[in-house]
Amino acid sequence: MTAKSRKTWEQWMETGDWNLSLGNFEQAIYAFGKAIQLNPVRGDGFHGRANAYMEIGDFDHALSDLNQTIKLNPANAYAYLDRGSINFFKKKLESAFQDFDQAVKLAPQETEGWVSRGMVRSLMGETEQAVQDYNRAIELNTEFTRVFFYRGEAYLDMGEIELAMKDFNKAIELHPEYPDAYCSRAEIYIKEEEFDLAWQDLEQALELDPDYADAYLLRGQLNLYESNTEQALQDFDRLIEINPNNGLAYFYRACAWIGNKKNECALADLNCAIALAPEQAVSYLMRSLVYELLGDSAESEADMKKALKLEPEIKSLELLKFLPLNLKFNK
Repeated sequence: MTAKSRKTWEQWMETGDWNLSLGNFEQAIYAFGKAIQLNPVRGDGFHGRANAYMEIGDFDHALSDLNQTIKLNPANAYAYLDRGSINFFKKKLESAFQDFDQAVKLAPQETEGWVSRGMVRSLMGETEQAVQDYNRAIELNTEFTRVFFYRGEAYLDMGEIELAMKDFNKAIELHPEYPDAYCSRAEIYIKEEEFDLAWQDLEQALELDPDYADAYLLRGQLNLYESNTEQALQDFDRLIEINPNNGLAYFYRACAWIGNKKNECALADLNCAIALAPEQAVSYLMRSLVYELLGDSAESEADMKKALKLEPEIKSLELLKFLPLNLKFNK
């Protein structure tokens, strides 16, 4: 290959990198494609184009280019990280784990590999191993806000409330404008029945991110628990506006409708909740109550049977804890 052709390849790569940094993703794809044509045995062009494809959400083409990158350069840890991210997004957890695991082996000093593998392990139910990965990431970078949040979530799943609180506090200390940490800390405050502190954190989370669905869900639950049904309805309305496929939003809004004696509205929302999550026993339980309030004993009994078939200990379900005392179902 002549010096001139090598320079041309380098120029196309520089053009691709420059456009990628500017957000001109289509131009970057074109430039990297030209580089690939000139030198198809170097993985750099494929990797650059894969990054541009990822930016525009074209994960299939990105995955194809990453496969080629790894074929040409199997020691490229960042290609494994990128491919793992796509597999994670596609919910292919086993494949994502293999990619992140390989990235950790190739580049053990790269924090992102440990964090990413920890995230997959958390979703696979390997919570203790996830914590170990997060610990290593923190050893490498003690200022990495996100990893403190993820480890806090893992501790929360393990029931280690004090450790979770410590990590959420640290995440907020490092990044005071991190709404996820406020929302998760609010969840702990709710578990400990420190509702005033939970309110403060939820308000802060929503001030930072007015479209934060989880914060509306928690605040709506608190409003419902304190019998503030109108405010609860507003929170669940907003949550459904943000995510119309959130079954919990319909379930809890139905509870608020019951509190306002609007049972037909409650029935409509419970129908939606069941359509979205037909295996949630508590939705059948609550619809059984609504049918009873509407005077339809046959449908009420049928839903009660469905609820008990799905969950024999239905009365102890976690979802019921937020209901106001006058909405508790004691049949």
